[in-house]
Amino acid sequence: MNRSDLSDFVIQLTESATRLAPLDFHRNLIRLVRSIARFDAAWWGWSVIRERHLSFVHAQTINLDAGFVDAARAQLATDPFVQSARRLRLFAQTLHHDEVDPGSSAARVLRDFGIAQVLAGHSQVADGPFNFFMSVYRRAPEPRFTREEAADFRILLRHLQQALSLSLRLSLEASASRKEEWALADDAGAVFLQSAGFPALHRQAGLGPIAEVAPGASVVRSGIVLRAERYSDDLRLLRAAPGTDLPQLTTRERQVCRLYIDGLSRREVAAALGLSENTVRNQIAAIYRKTGSRDRIDLLRKMDPQ
Repeated sequence: MNRSDLSDFVIQLTESATRLAPLDFHRNLIRLVRSIARFDAAWWGWSVIRERHLSFVHAQTINLDAGFVDAARAQLATDPFVQSARRLRLFAQTLHHDEVDPGSSAARVLRDFGIAQVLAGHSQVADGPFNFFMSVYRRAPEPRFTREEAADFRILLRHLQQALSLSLRLSLEASASRKEEWALADDAGAVFLQSAGFPALHRQAGLGPIAEVAPGASVVRSGIVLRAERYSDDLRLLRAAPGTDLPQLTTRERQVCRLYIDGLSRREVAAALGLSENTVRNQIAAIYRKTGSRDRIDLLRKMDPQ
């Protein structure tokens, strides 16, 4: 692949990441990679590499039989080559079935799923535990993947990783409301992607590790509402925004709180809601306790920091 071919590839890849929905982008990605190296099947996505632990998140396959991913995952988790290669920020490697010990777990996976040769590699995402990985497979033993194809594949991995991240980021940005910041993290709390303003809101809220916010949970701290939802089997999406919603308060407490921070007295709040002044006093005390507020000014700052 010459420099002109690489430039054309990167331009097409970036353009498709900005204009196509994620599913269509993945289809286009496979089409573009096939223009560089012919293959029959593929497995790609992100892996998470921690000490003595390798897992795969948000991965996709094409033309691979059911059970392949589980079998390959189990084999790769203990593969000595993977254990050493995972320390590299960027690498690509070819593997032919006749180069593998016939009695090894790798040979068994290749044999069980009719794979004769592999071209695989990864590209580390920033300095975190995430890596973009891609493996493409040929079912016929010939022609073999060449050194040139492996070299081109290695160059492309970085661009593929950046384009996939861009496609996912644009999709998440489009789904966020105007004041909302977001982060995509695995279940251990490692942040994969995040909007520019998410770290500041997370710090302002004074919350603990992201992993402590379970999918389906919603919490308020220092006027910041943080919600977590399941994005995929292995990723959670967190959304943070200045607090206009008070999920830890009851419906009546929310009504009281909104009127109270708007400047109404206890008596005026009671009249507006048809409650006794004593009931409003008790509910304001509960609101202070739940939000950790000292007084009305502190409550206003926490609920409406803008």
